[in-house]
Amino acid sequence: MAVQHFAIKHGNHRIKFGSSSLSQSSGVVSIAIHNQSINATFASSVIYAQPNSTASIPITFLNGADASCISVSSGTVVSANLEVTVGLSDLAITITDTKVLVTATNQFTAGITSISPASQFVPINTTATITLQYASGYSANDVKASVGSVNGTIWSIPVANAPISATIAEESKVLVEVDNQFSEGIASLVPLSQYVNVNSIATVNVQYNSGYSDADVEVSIGSISGNTWSIPVTSSPVTATISTHAPEPLTSITIAGRTYPVVQIGSQYWMADNLRYLTADSMYHTNGDTDKYGRYYSVNDIRTTIPALLANEGLSEWHVPSINEMNQLINFVGSDTGYGTSGVAKALFKTSEFSSSDDRYGFGLVRNGFYNNRWFDVDNYALLGEETPNNNYANRITLFATSSGNPAAQGDCGAAYSGIRMGVRLVRNI
Repeated sequence: MAVQHFAIKHGNHRIKFGSSSLSQSSGVVSIAIHNQSINATFASSVIYAQPNSTASIPITFLNGADASCISVSSGTVVSANLEVTVGLSDLAITITDTKVLVTATNQFTAGITSISPASQFVPINTTATITLQYASGYSANDVKASVGSVNGTIWSIPVANAPISATIAEESKVLVEVDNQFSEGIASLVPLSQYVNVNSIATVNVQYNSGYSDADVEVSIGSISGNTWSIPVTSSPVTATISTHAPEPLTSITIAGRTYPVVQIGSQYWMADNLRYLTADSMYHTNGDTDKYGRYYSVNDIRTTIPALLANEGLSEWHVPSINEMNQLINFVGSDTGYGTSGVAKALFKTSEFSSSDDRYGFGLVRNGFYNNRWFDVDNYALLGEETPNNNYANRITLFATSSGNPAAQGDCGAAYSGIRMGVRLVRNI
């Protein structure tokens, strides 16, 4: 039978014994080796030694480990041997690890010139630290560790009870670009483009013009808080925009306690009813407040009283239309409907006013006529006043008709019309 021999010290003599051919009945003591270490191996799991002696059991250390990397339940590790004092009884010795091997591999030699140490034995349940040296122009933002975290030049790796093989490589990045679509409210975005780590957050600094804040803007991707725009980044390039809130469409306006319907036509908001605010110079047709025509206003009302009312109500963006704004309405409707300028009245009159009307935009125009010492053209034409501050004696009007000829003609009210009263609708640009 083959015999594994081990050296046993007895007094000043070293004696060799076989590990498998002897038994306690032969006058020897058994030593059972329970090896739980991955840093060391033993030639046999059981050896035999003379009673009252010292057994020297060889240890083979692996991967550069040494005596500091293991712990023994009995005996002492000296160099590469386990020295055990043997009495008269059999022994059982357990070997465990106190350290594990941590190896680090550099997979980004363009950005990292060295990692130190590349391998080390680290106490269990502690943290291994590795020092990184970066090539010029690179930093911790450019790298990604397979295990642990990198802070500046220090790579920290948590260690449990198993060996670790870790790598450090180039961080995957994608391009993030932002576009300012609200230059009125936003002075600058910094940066406009940047490369950002995959599965991270890109941050953009937003500087507002005076009077604006994050409450005035919306972003296509991410979220904004104060001056910081945060954009989540996955694995694809990002193009994000920042703009003003889409305005809520106006459907009504309240003036002096009365609510009027509002319609959008092109880039203008229009009242969809004639103004009914009481002034000293204004008047109704025969049916009073329920009159479908609204009130009729003087030139002084149009130039002075109505603007003052709107300013007091906080509605200064609303105003009596100018001739240019009237023409804008007429030209847009003619083009948008395909009716041309000759069909403008058809798209603007209430359907109850003419059988050919379709009231395309809900403008609800009525044939209110006008007043100049007596009533003219009521239930025949629609007349709306215009603002003309440079005209000293009268006001301009726009006349809408469904008869052939000009369906929307502008003209001056001359000196003979100094007492004229006409309908008014307010407008504001979007």
